Amino acid sequence: MQPHRAFLSLAVLVPFLALPALTIAAPLAGATRGVTDGEPATAEAHCCGMKGLGGAKVDVMCHPGTVAMGKPFTVNVNFTSDIKRPVDVHVDVLNAQTKTYYAGKWEEFDTQAGMASLTIKMPDTGVTEPFLWKVFVTPRGEPFPNMLAETGFVSRKFGGKRGREGGREGGCGSLSVDVDACLYVSFFNFILSLSLFAFLNYSLTFYSPLPPLPCSFSSTTDLADSVQNDCESFKSYGFDPPEMKDNAKTIDFVALLKVPNEITPGSRATIEVEYNLVGAKEATISASLMRKGPNTLISSTVDVAAPGQNKIKMNISVPADAPKEAVYIVVTLTPKGATWENRLAEDRTYRVKMAGAARMRRE
Repeated sequence: MQPHRAFLSLAVLVPFLALPALTIAAPLAGATRGVTDGEPATAEAHCCGMKGLGGAKVDVMCHPGTVAMGKPFTVNVNFTSDIKRPVDVHVDVLNAQTKTYYAGKWEEFDTQAGMASLTIKMPDTGVTEPFLWKVFVTPRGEPFPNMLAETGFVSRKFGGKRGREGGREGGCGSLSVDVDACLYVSFFNFILSLSLFAFLNYSLTFYSPLPPLPCSFSSTTDLADSVQNDCESFKSYGFDPPEMKDNAKTIDFVALLKVPNEITPGSRATIEVEYNLVGAKEATISASLMRKGPNTLISSTVDVAAPGQNKIKMNISVPADAPKEAVYIVVTLTPKGATWENRLAEDRTYRVKMAGAARMRRE
């Protein structure tokens, strides 16, 4: 190893040792990977700290400056998906502290990308700040924890310090992280990437291991007597980007195509799955029936995954003593001999209902 490379790689320890204690939200999962952790405890995490299925991107194009009780307003959103599959694009507004749901709307798309203009009306009474705005994409008919992509923002009246001005409109923002901390971690990531370049001959685009702090917080929407600076409404539309038409052949993915609406203890649940295997020579595909609350296993089945793009049916046994409570089905593509944490791709559904149990709300 050349001396200047060793020196530069060791230099990374200096900012690391000086790094103050910070609460850093993990980045959203990328291309068809990730795990949904359930409803988070804080408003900031609810906006920006969830790990979803991944495999899509969503951005807020426009949102109003203020909203008012009993008045309609419009939020404009765009999205893209790694693969073409039926999806829903959602905009929800809740109370950031109590998580009380106030209003929301979703638009259905059968395309790989699209732009949604969602006009929503606040309730006539009972609306209080601070607001939590959730903007997310889910597989068709799925509720919030099962998102493919997520963004959002928290009302400035939530308290704490605001992030740097001038970032992406509608970008996620943590109100408990100050500007100096954001800039410090950004500088640290740059130094770390530079060090890795020198030490390993990686390019400067190497992804540094520290997740970015949400410094792009730039604007919020608050409660007023009238809707101000509302967005111009348009007819939502979808499209398939030509440059993404072969994506499904080049990435690992798994997607649930058909699932039963209801399952009964003592029976079998038959599901239809599509997947593509390119990231490993040998792999397995597993389907598991899970309890939603504690995320514990009820039953599962495993098959050998064939290379390339395939459609298969899988049967999951439902034990006679299966609990009559909220459940979900998760399908995972994993390299042979690897653990669940090293899975290549994952999909899940909360649409399935155990006989005698309540179904999850879609919003």
